[in-house]
Amino acid sequence: MTECNNLGCVTDTEKYREKFGDIWFRARHNALANMEAAIEAKKEAKKWEIITSIFIVIPIFGFSLANVFEDCSDIIGLFSSLFSAAALFLTLVGFIQENKTNLNYHSKAHSIFNNIAQKARRGSNSSLTESELQYLIRSLEEMFETAKNNTSEPSDEHYN
Repeated sequence: MTECNNLGCVTDTEKYREKFGDIWFRARHNALANMEAAIEAKKEAKKWEIITSIFIVIPIFGFSLANVFEDCSDIIGLFSSLFSAAALFLTLVGFIQENKTNLNYHSKAHSIFNNIAQKARRGSNSSLTESELQYLIRSLEEMFETAKNNTSEPSDEHYN
């Protein structure tokens, strides 16, 4: 079927192709934003892992030094205890786990939206009938909405 207006005529197939392009663009945009969010979460997790590791290692060296410098053993023991408590606190608060959860979440969302974008490219296949195009658009829209509902939205910075 062809629709005409004062700007020209457009066939249903051309409308479908335009819709596939829109789905592809939105899916790629979401995939890239989730990839950026995953990279940021990975960096944050790594930062907290390093900080926690330092807080764990310092008391080990501190107690070793306390045997060598017996005059300062009380001060070294105090600082070692504080660093041990800091490491325990960071482990219990869960900064690392939270960032790893975000990393996992955004990595999966990146994969899902990337998959939708790849499937949207099937719309350029000229051998598909109109009913097949309609079905493909409907299923891609449903996949997109399901993925949007199941994901934690990346920040605006990631979308930009």
